[in-house]
Amino acid sequence: MKYGLDNYLLDPPFSALVAIILLLGLESFGRFSQRFLWEEYYIENRWLRYQNTVFGLLLLSIIIYPIALFGIYLNYVLYSIGTLLIILGLIRFGQKIYLIQFSEFTRILKKTNILEIVILIFLLFYALVALGPVTNADSLHYHIGIAIETLNFGHFPICQEWFHCRLAGSGEVLNALGLAFGSEQFGSLLQFASLVSIYGLVRFYKSPTNDKLGRFFGLVILTSPVLLFLVPSSKPQLYPIGMTSLAFVFILEMEDSRNKKVRDLLFGISISLLMISFTVKFSFILSLLILGGWIFFAHLKNKIITKTIYISATAFLLILFPLFVWKILIYSGSIFEIIFSPLPGVFYGKEKFLGFLRSYSDSSFAWPISLLLPNSLGGISTILGVGILLPIITKKEFILRNQLKYFVIFSFIIIALLFGQSSSRFFLEPFIWLIILTKISIKQEYQLINSNTFLALKMLVFMQAGLVLVSLMVGIYALTPGSFSLSLRERVMSKTANGYHLFSQIKDRLPRDSKVVSSSLATKSLSPYRSVAFDWNSYVSDDESQMRDYLDFMKKENLTHVIFSDGKSNFEGCYGKIVYRGKTHSANRNPFNPNVEYTFFVAELRSELLPDCYDFLSLKK
Repeated sequence: MKYGLDNYLLDPPFSALVAIILLLGLESFGRFSQRFLWEEYYIENRWLRYQNTVFGLLLLSIIIYPIALFGIYLNYVLYSIGTLLIILGLIRFGQKIYLIQFSEFTRILKKTNILEIVILIFLLFYALVALGPVTNADSLHYHIGIAIETLNFGHFPICQEWFHCRLAGSGEVLNALGLAFGSEQFGSLLQFASLVSIYGLVRFYKSPTNDKLGRFFGLVILTSPVLLFLVPSSKPQLYPIGMTSLAFVFILEMEDSRNKKVRDLLFGISISLLMISFTVKFSFILSLLILGGWIFFAHLKNKIITKTIYISATAFLLILFPLFVWKILIYSGSIFEIIFSPLPGVFYGKEKFLGFLRSYSDSSFAWPISLLLPNSLGGISTILGVGILLPIITKKEFILRNQLKYFVIFSFIIIALLFGQSSSRFFLEPFIWLIILTKISIKQEYQLINSNTFLALKMLVFMQAGLVLVSLMVGIYALTPGSFSLSLRERVMSKTANGYHLFSQIKDRLPRDSKVVSSSLATKSLSPYRSVAFDWNSYVSDDESQMRDYLDFMKKENLTHVIFSDGKSNFEGCYGKIVYRGKTHSANRNPFNPNVEYTFFVAELRSELLPDCYDFLSLKK
């Protein structure tokens, strides 16, 4: 077994190159699948060419996630699939090199619209920032840590003390696929490819290639500031959004299609996309229920009840049934809880953790102001931006003609506000759907393009584009060099990856068979030693009986060392010899949020004395 992200990676730049080849292989796999399913429909609709990676992700997830849950020769499956993707990727890379002629490229560039060049620059900059090493705090907290645990144990991890691990899904298995081949950038490149997919939908759906309106709305998506947070991250959120957005467009297509075979395929693929997005992250249950219910009853209208139920049941058995069975076996809980709770089963700290998840917000402003304005310069990557104002120009007549579509979107928004988080990224889906409808409405009422309101909003979008472009350049400067050489990677990680500088100091200072616990949230991803999570402490620290349960778990795990920041600790009675003291600093990717220095220590833990050595008296004060 290997512990710590560094021990899984190829040296730069090979880690990034492998990620690129894997992504090209996945795109090639999706392209072949689409041509096999509906070649004529694929050729007729340019926007479908941008969905190759999403199709590849759909099929790949259907295959490997159940295998990961039940540990059926998982590592062999990952290496076999990864090898196939690398072969396909190398072939695809060769094809693209052969097709690209530099003289032809420069000729096209000279004839290209200035806005087209700006769009290409945005896409290039997003690709470059996605190629940086993993530095995102959430990624290092559990998205990468779970991938490492999955590879180490040959199955999806069973989480007792690691609360955030219980939130993980099929996206972390794809991160494990990248790590299995020495690449940390595969997850963030999937985010980038999903952005390209969403851009293709918004720009080319119901629009010809050179349509100015489609080009502008494509820019609206690319300039949304929240993408600065989502793209350079191994947090699998953007590609399930790409899946649900594609499902939304497929529902629109079903209304227009007269080809029964295509309509059935649109229905089956849409249901599958929504189900897979739910396996990635529980919050996508809302998309599954609302869009899934819409498309299910829309398909029933065609009086093909048996086929509708058969397609839905097949998708359920392939995608959701293995997940529900696994959750019942591992975490127990009622059927209702297994389906509708992100945290099924009974464990101490559950209610407080759920409360934390539901109340979390990345802005001090109230919704919907928090979608438009950051509460600080450092919060620019937490907003959707001025694009959310564009739907106000939609004509009332268009809304009435499409009232069901708007009802679905606003139902999503209201339910999300009532039961979920108010953070902007959780409203990116309805934002994309509204932008698609707004573009269609303007095409039907083309005089709106010359209205003062639209021209004013257009200027705001261009101003936002300049701000996001500058932010991307800062991100490229801060992150991308880490993919060029080992020394540059260490410098980038130390400055921007919280916990990296700390764990790099204690490498080789402890016996290899040490088992540690640390207050750092990045422990599972960055610790070079086997570790136990400590995030449970925040949710049970005021209850002695609950604390004792988790301390007993620590005792059974035979922990050998603790890594804590200096200061008074309830564990002081459990310490043995102090092994090391050092200075480190907090680290983050945002230049407006300063890093703070602090001291830490590594001490032997006399785990045999737990839980009685813990200072419970302080809990009662």
